[in-house]
Amino acid sequence: MFEQQKNSNLVNSQRILIIILSVLLLVTLTAGVTFAWYTRIISEMLGVTLSDPVEIYITDDMSVAQGTVTLPLEEADILPGTKINMKLGFVMGMEGRPSSPAYVRAKLTVTSDALTDLGGDIVSDGLVDFDNGSSKPNPISSDWVEVDFGEADGGKWWVFSENRDGKILARTAYDGDEHIFINGQIRISTKLTNVFANKDIDIEYTVSAIQIMNVENPLLNFSNPTWGKLEE
Repeated sequence: MFEQQKNSNLVNSQRILIIILSVLLLVTLTAGVTFAWYTRIISEMLGVTLSDPVEIYITDDMSVAQGTVTLPLEEADILPGTKINMKLGFVMGMEGRPSSPAYVRAKLTVTSDALTDLGGDIVSDGLVDFDNGSSKPNPISSDWVEVDFGEADGGKWWVFSENRDGKILARTAYDGDEHIFINGQIRISTKLTNVFANKDIDIEYTVSAIQIMNVENPLLNFSNPTWGKLEE
């Protein structure tokens, strides 16, 4: 009898212990869930939208003056002595494609590969005469200054510039601005011989622009910044 009561007490004790453990486990789970409910994750995102790109476009108008008649280039016979009317410039941006303010430079190069068939180099001198009587272009106004940026950055360019307090600095071109680089004539040299017959003379007009913000004025230090390679 005593042994049976002892066994009964042991069973009751085990039940009580199980109940206590169950309660403690429930409290623990409840506390865990409650803790999860109060967990927070905070994040913040800053969206940065970059400004308009630098958009620059060439403006060009070229024709051939033969006597009193002006002809499109493709309809004219080009011989030594032929005069070509040339109006070249640039415009910043276009409708639907605005441009950020920029510094601008331009160059005009005249070359011919007429001598390469004879084992010679590409010719770049003496092919044309500009209306200022030299082999160099004659920008329309004092808004342009010639600067040598070095071989790594394309050599000599004409920079769109201004006189600011007695110092020549690159001038800012704004969206919608249109400016003329050259407005005059070039003449195919009269010194060209039959070697140049049926050969090409390439007249290449190039403009290059770089944003003004966060960039040092290019005429303060010709190598800083580099204007970058032209897009293909």
